[in-house]
Amino acid sequence: MREIKIRAFAHASRKMFYPDSDNGWEIKNGKIHPLPNTTTMTCSGLEDKNGRDIYEDDIISPIMINGTISDGIVRFVNGCFIVEQKTTERLTDFLLYYARNSEIKGNRWENPELW
Repeated sequence: MREIKIRAFAHASRKMFYPDSDNGWEIKNGKIHPLPNTTTMTCSGLEDKNGRDIYEDDIISPIMINGTISDGIVRFVNGCFIVEQKTTERLTDFLLYYARNSEIKGNRWENPELW
């Protein structure tokens, strides 16, 4: 069984927190929970070409869907990780195809200008 990794972006402080950090999390009933006004993201279990874990809302590049090369954003939809292309058509494909050959450029919360 794979380890489930999560992170949370605190909108008020504009910081990303991981469960092992001392801020952004609280323990209730013996379970760890992100603080209010945060967005949580799950790790896909895949790494980019530089060995970095790929999480939901990460922006990766390059990807090619239907012959168009661009950046893509990682989403978790209907039980699987997909990459959504930055086009008006919002073309999607499975993350597994791109993970090892792409690199993380940032994420939609810390780097909104990339998306």
